[in-house]
Amino acid sequence: MAEWFESEDFWTTYGPIMYDDNLWAEAPDVADYVCKIAGLKKGSKVLDAACGIGRISIELAERGLDVTGVDITSSVLEAAKDMAESQKLKIDFIQQDLRDFCRKDYFDCAINLYTSFGYCDSKEDDYKILKNIALSLKKKRYFYNGMCQSGNCNYVFY
Repeated sequence: MAEWFESEDFWTTYGPIMYDDNLWAEAPDVADYVCKIAGLKKGSKVLDAACGIGRISIELAERGLDVTGVDITSSVLEAAKDMAESQKLKIDFIQQDLRDFCRKDYFDCAINLYTSFGYCDSKEDDYKILKNIALSLKKKRYFYNGMCQSGNCNYVFY
């Protein structure tokens, strides 16, 4: 049985409420903060895990980063792709379950923002996601997980 976060209907119905103007407005500051704490430079490879509609992916790509956005939901990824194309940004958006996504030793930084973690029914599945993200990072690189609101961000791992 599919979990609630895999429901296209859920995201189509509630997405417009969840992705309000305030979240769009703070996206540039969040991207700047991620770049600063992770020491990212143009060309750095970034994984946006559970990227949703791509707010942060787009901001990071505008800063010259090589961004891969992964999400399980096709409707939000289509919105992200449309936005990136309209801004002539090259972002690799992938529809895949994070429990299965891994690019070993590939990324300089991984982010998982806005309470996009902990949805799975079991701790084992949550662990699979964390393990895949860790395996996807190059050695001694950053994984930034947390809730960001109005520039207040937390939970940095590396």
